[in-house]
Amino acid sequence: MDTTPAGRFVAASDCECIHDGPITQPVNTATSLAYVVAGVALAARGGRAGGDRPFAGPVAGALVLNGLGSVAYHGPGGRWGKWLHDTGLVAINATLAVAGLARLRGWEHDRVRLADAAVVAVGAGVLAARPGSELALVAPLGVVAIGHELVRPSRHGGGRRLLGGALLAVGAVIQARSRTGQPWCQPEGPFHGHGLWHVLSAAGLYLVADAALAEAAAGD
Repeated sequence: MDTTPAGRFVAASDCECIHDGPITQPVNTATSLAYVVAGVALAARGGRAGGDRPFAGPVAGALVLNGLGSVAYHGPGGRWGKWLHDTGLVAINATLAVAGLARLRGWEHDRVRLADAAVVAVGAGVLAARPGSELALVAPLGVVAIGHELVRPSRHGGGRRLLGGALLAVGAVIQARSRTGQPWCQPEGPFHGHGLWHVLSAAGLYLVADAALAEAAAGD
């Protein structure tokens, strides 16, 4: 959990220098908008695809929430910014995990949306009561989101899914090597690995979600 001596939550572990004022980390704040762009693009893509796409809206909404939460955390920071940031992380992982389970179990659309909303709501409540517990929520949801592909590999959108996964993997390596105290961390330099992680993961998540739209269109 990253706080100042006064107890204010800030993104101190994400390498970029903490500045005074409403935008504590300018680069990390600006690059957080990549998730918002990805969410809006996915919503537009789902609208152009037509038909019933039960996950286009929820995943797009989760991406936008993730972006706004990241802006709040890297911008003004504070307890509410930390909560919104972590709730966004839970939302995107929960939505993808529920999508995977729904695909395996053949859930109807109303049940899918209800399950997604319930998981996100519970996660948001837990994070409000216990700040800093996001990993305990995100880790199992991430395992489910990825693991369903091992149980039942998708037959459509494979190229987009592969490229999206590659972007997420590369971004994760850069993120890990660029955290505070790690070799690629340059607090005052032009390169900020966490900001690059924002851009790569937003693009990766868009491609993975877009592949799911292709799968839904094919009736898989």
